[in-house]
Amino acid sequence: MTLANKYIVWALRIAVGATFIFSGFVKAIDPWGLIYKISEYMAVWGLPQMPRAVLMMQSFSLSAGELALGVLLLCGAMRRAVPLLMAAFMAVMLPLTAYIAIANPVADCGCFGDALIISNTATFLKNIVLSAAVVYLVAYNHRVGGLYIPMIQWMPVAATLLFSFVLSIIGYNVQPLLDFRPYPVGTEIWPNSEDETWPEEMFIYERDGQRQSFSADALPDSTWTFVDRESAPAQNFDAGLALFDGDEDVTNAMLSDAADLMILVVNDPGYHHIARASMANRIAEVMRERGGDMFAAVALPDGEVEAWTESTSARYPVVTADDTTLKAFVRGDAALVYVRDGVITWKTNLYSLPGDFPDDESKLIDTIADDNPSTMLLVICGLYLAAMAGIYLMQHAWCALRTVKVRK
Repeated sequence: MTLANKYIVWALRIAVGATFIFSGFVKAIDPWGLIYKISEYMAVWGLPQMPRAVLMMQSFSLSAGELALGVLLLCGAMRRAVPLLMAAFMAVMLPLTAYIAIANPVADCGCFGDALIISNTATFLKNIVLSAAVVYLVAYNHRVGGLYIPMIQWMPVAATLLFSFVLSIIGYNVQPLLDFRPYPVGTEIWPNSEDETWPEEMFIYERDGQRQSFSADALPDSTWTFVDRESAPAQNFDAGLALFDGDEDVTNAMLSDAADLMILVVNDPGYHHIARASMANRIAEVMRERGGDMFAAVALPDGEVEAWTESTSARYPVVTADDTTLKAFVRGDAALVYVRDGVITWKTNLYSLPGDFPDDESKLIDTIADDNPSTMLLVICGLYLAAMAGIYLMQHAWCALRTVKVRK
């Protein structure tokens, strides 16, 4: 095999491996996103929805599989099996993405989750390039050495699968450790009441058929005729988050006094079990004791809100919102979003909280705030990379020891 072919193999290992690693990683971080995407495919194809447990295992398995294949290819491990498995994977994905590019049943295929959204056509073209690269690797990858010797290659496989499942378990039961959605922690959904960016009353005047808005301290001269008044939206408010009480848009009313606010986001009311309804009520009481407030945003038709409120004995206001918006806002069937001074401070799945509150219930809110997702992600990634490096160093130490024994 020529030196040029070796360089090509390593270049393709890096390119294809990195693509699979990125795709698997972003799916592992946000398993709910893949669950929603699979459900979307089922809906547009008219197929019955699968049980939640099946969707969860599909999400976990697909992300772990992609991540493991990418890592093994990048390391040059299992040099025959990995390209063949990738070829089988691309044999399914290439015609599927060709169909999606032509029929356009969904807005995007979800190949890279919310981290990188590309068009269906771009996805298909990407898969053509990947398929060609994988075919080359099937022919030549086994001729180029790798980082791990065959007898210990199960170790990086095990480490990678464990790494992926840990990320997925946290993403599913708590929240994604890395948030690619429009409302990550730190987002200002409504400015602080002391901030000058609060909405102000604007006055609409007309002259010579032209209308223009003016603030109260900059009204025009008498040549302009007053027409109407309006409220200018806050500069930092994302109008994509719309809350309704019946047909009335109550977004401003619910969010504009967000000094200390808890939002219970219920994406799937059918999964908000009575067992956790009492916990939600207790959190609402704790918020009021702190001088704050709480409301629930539920993905329900207006006519079903009253029945849902009664079934959960909700002792807090309940408003409705589009389920797509709520799924972008927070992951999980029922999750809590804590807003302090108009800024999203933390998010967590309601079911991740302990059944028993701490002795001082008022400290529950601040205790959750101490959990830093970015720090946790760095720790988990650091442990994984240390394990992979440790396996590599261990094999070299073992080989060196065998060499010494043979010489003796």
